[in-house]
Amino acid sequence: MTTQLRPAGSDTLTAADYREIFEELRAARTLRALVEAAGAAEGRIAYWSRYGRNPDAAPDLEGRNELRRLVGLPELDPPAGAVVGAAADPAAAVWQVGDGLADRVILVAEPGPVTICVNGAAPQVTTGDRHPVYTDVHGPRRTKHRKAYLTVRLPAEWRSELESRGLTVRQIVAAALEIAP
Repeated sequence: MTTQLRPAGSDTLTAADYREIFEELRAARTLRALVEAAGAAEGRIAYWSRYGRNPDAAPDLEGRNELRRLVGLPELDPPAGAVVGAAADPAAAVWQVGDGLADRVILVAEPGPVTICVNGAAPQVTTGDRHPVYTDVHGPRRTKHRKAYLTVRLPAEWRSELESRGLTVRQIVAAALEIAP
């Protein structure tokens, strides 16, 4: 299962919008009724009381979701840090690719091999028998057998001398091999 959570900044309502929603809902009911209608814990009455007294306060994520539920809007997903903290095993292996803050986080809970490609907007996940080309990047690789050859590097003045005499390095090496005992 692959789930994409909301991207950062996807809440289209401002703090003033939430204040308006709160004031409209509060005008018709008590704080206790507001909290009960939102399905929140009774302890949230104190939170909404403080929010109502402080006109400059902005609701926290839980408060925004309670207000959104009351007016029929979809709830906001939790921030990435909360999701990672709740979904990741404390002993999980962590890899960071690149320096700086990560703009994408992928949590893998598949028990078998998984191939992930993140070159686009959403990750492409492949599980099962399809394996990547290299299963272990740090493992040994087969060496390619190449034909052995020798490169002779001569100074420019030697090359010009050989050209003026009409000789090649191959001819000189062949002649040297014939003379050798």
